[in-house]
Parts: sequence; C-alpha cells; structure tokens
Amino acid sequence: MKPLVIFGAGDIAELAHYYFTHDSDHEVKGFVVDGSHKTVDSFCGLPVVAFEEVAAAFPPDSHMMFVALAYAQINDLRAAKVAAAEAQGYRLASYLSSRATVLNGGHVGPNAFVLEDNT
Repeated sequence: MKPLVIFGAGDIAELAHYYFTHDSDHEVKGFVVDGSHKTVDSFCGLPVVAFEEVAAAFPPDSHMMFVALAYAQINDLRAAKVAAAEAQGYRLASYLSSRATVLNGGHVGPNAFVLEDNT
C-alpha cells in the first residue's frame, strides 16, 4: 500500500490515524488542512501541511489520501474535499476494520470508514 496523508486535524482525523496505524497496511505520513485553517505544524506527532502545498510535501503519485471530516452539512464539505483531493490526483484510501463483518467480499468505495462490530 502507498503511504497515506489524512485531510483533517481534529477528532475524526485522530481516530482515522489510530485505525490506519494499528489495523491497516497504510503508513500515515502526515495531515493536511486548508491553509486558512492551519494553526499547528504537527498533529499526532506528524507534520501538518496546507492543502495548497500538499502535492509538494506528499506527492499524489506516491501517497494516498483519506478525508477525515465531520459528517456535518449532509456530507457536503467532505464531498467537496474528496473531489478536491481527486482533482489533485490522489487516490482515496478506505479503512475496513479487520473486526467488521463484511458480506460482500470486502468491497467498499473510496474514502469509506468501516469500524469494528459493523456489518
């Protein structure tokens, strides 16, 4: 698997970092936020970069991205950031817990986040 950068630097990003680090083949390399929202240089011990600079810091040909934003605004914000990541050339990673019951052979779409004890 490719190294992973997580879009976000809040509670959901921290949760995604934990699960991708402890229960996936991905290696989280850093976090990205919109430049206007960048208030810190590191999060969970990893660098935080502005989205406007993400391709230089974490090139899309060698990194995947996961958009870890809240489900507010009926997912409109998350959908917009997914589209922006794809427009930059990023493939979107998904997390599928090793402790989830998956009835379709493990097929999930891009940027899915399926935690343990889910069917």
